Amino acid sequence: MHSEGAKRAVENGESPLAGFRFDTVPITAELAAMEAVRSHYIVPLSVGMSEGIDADLALARQQMSEAGFPSFMKELQIQLDAFAAMKR
Repeated sequence: MHSEGAKRAVENGESPLAGFRFDTVPITAELAAMEAVRSHYIVPLSVGMSEGIDADLALARQQMSEAGFPSFMKELQIQLDAFAAMKR
């Protein structure tokens, strides 16, 4: 399996994201809130502890959004864009 990955890496070249490091300091509060949502809502879903998967999944998504997932994604995109601009 490892040799297949190495072969593909040679064929495809370096990832455009190679060397990127996500600085999470600007979203520390959001990460803490998202971890609480993960522990309380997502982990039980992932191990099959749900009586109503659709409703529980919708609630988990809502809670994750309220915890700051949109801010997380916005910050990630800002940093990715800055990284890509530096590599040009």
